[in-house]
Amino acid sequence: TDSNRTISGFTIALRSCLASVLPLLLPLVFCSAYLVLLVNENQLEFIHAAIISTTLYILLLIVIKAVFSPCPPATHYISDPPELGRQLGRRLIITSSIAWLGYLFFTTELKNQFDEQAYFFIRSILLTLLVINLTAIIWLARRFSWSLLPNGLRLMITLGLVVVLITDFTGHRNFSRYLLSGIAGSMFGLALTVMANRFFADLFDQLDHGLQNWQKKIRSTLGLKSGERIPGLAWLRLLVFICLWGLFIILVLRVWGQSEQGETIILETLTQGFEIGTIRIVPSRLLLALLLFAVVINLTRLIKQSLSKRWIKHTNLDRGAQEAMVTISGYVGFILALMIALSTAGIEFKNLAIVAGALSVGIGFGLQNIVNNFVSGLILLFERPIRRGDWIVVGNTEGFVKSINIRSTEIQTFDRADVIVPNSELISSQVTNWVLHDATGRVILPVSVAYGSNTEEVKNLLLKIANEHPEVISDSSYISPPSVLFRKFGDSALEFELRCYIRDINHRLTAVSELNFAVDKVFREAGIEIPFPQRDIHIIKQKNDHDEQS
Repeated sequence: TDSNRTISGFTIALRSCLASVLPLLLPLVFCSAYLVLLVNENQLEFIHAAIISTTLYILLLIVIKAVFSPCPPATHYISDPPELGRQLGRRLIITSSIAWLGYLFFTTELKNQFDEQAYFFIRSILLTLLVINLTAIIWLARRFSWSLLPNGLRLMITLGLVVVLITDFTGHRNFSRYLLSGIAGSMFGLALTVMANRFFADLFDQLDHGLQNWQKKIRSTLGLKSGERIPGLAWLRLLVFICLWGLFIILVLRVWGQSEQGETIILETLTQGFEIGTIRIVPSRLLLALLLFAVVINLTRLIKQSLSKRWIKHTNLDRGAQEAMVTISGYVGFILALMIALSTAGIEFKNLAIVAGALSVGIGFGLQNIVNNFVSGLILLFERPIRRGDWIVVGNTEGFVKSINIRSTEIQTFDRADVIVPNSELISSQVTNWVLHDATGRVILPVSVAYGSNTEEVKNLLLKIANEHPEVISDSSYISPPSVLFRKFGDSALEFELRCYIRDINHRLTAVSELNFAVDKVFREAGIEIPFPQRDIHIIKQKNDHDEQS
């Protein structure tokens, strides 16, 4: 899939590009760590800034190369054309190089080494190159499949970059720097946000499909089947989406000169909330509630899996009781997750009494069937008249119970059609369960032979066939052995019935078919005829008038 190819391709490309510069990068990383941790920034200011900025610059180049132009033996993995990716990668590398040089020239003591005329000349050249490359990146990015900006916004950004050049050349350098830092910072933040959003989206897609070995282990631990999605992962997707774009908005406000007072107001709004009428909404608590809900839901799934595979197997409960306990534990876990999430979000449970009152009115009018099915589902879980895998007959529906849910039960017919039966029908209607207490069941095999056949021989042969069949129970102390009944003298045949119990009623059709094959074979060998319907027709000739006169 695309998500698997993207993450795996990025991992391989990142390792390849990292390995190509590792001899240079490792010393820089150690020197940067030493300068940050042990050396005062005021000492060796230029060396301090140069080494740290160079380290970050090389790391940025590695990421750009890994995304758009992977180092061999890694290959191109994104869905867009390779040449298009290489073009954008070159532009990004040039832009990063200009930004790195600008940082060294204009923010360190190196700027004091030039006179004013040379300083502004170098500044103008770097600024012009930076604006040209940023403009090229803006319009080159629109050819990619993940492009987000409309052409109108691209045109506005381009005009803003032109204004940056004009204001710098006319001497309004502070405004030019403010405008450039705002545009470049916003573009950089947008690129990081889009990349992070794509990465997490692909990661969550892989978790839902279990493409990597570690993802398969997680799905196996949670007891998920192929194609089944991880519970609560949709809420994590929403949480990550909100956090990423929220951070992007905060970054944009900061690069455009958001004041400390404004940042304080935003932080207080996120942590302390705001009121709408009598309701107080705290965004940070809502996000935490989403996270806790997703975590508790997955913990519930993990507990259900451990309960069904480890703990409950050591009890004396039957299969139905075990499944009921596992199902009920899932409902309890969901209710607990919901209560924890609501409590974390700041919703007081006493206010839910009003909601409960409104629901009671709704139940009285329009939700009777839903509540009836819900209560019936609880009765099915506790009384266990049917269990998953049972062969049942409900009205005109016959098949195996596939799942018992809180509102309805899913039955798979022998034609593999899934029939959804409301739980209330299973409680109020007559239900035939072939395997409620055990899997044994009786089969009746009608057999007809021609008049004149030896009835004792027919009986003995049928009993022999039944006793030799592996599914037929013939040696039990509490189940009747096979028997043959002479039912009646039919119109065309002597009618017998072979009645016997088989070990697993689920194999009834197979057992009946095999017994029929055996009867046909044995009767042929014994010369016993299985007749077909016969009719004797007698023609009575009526006398006509001429015969009567003569």
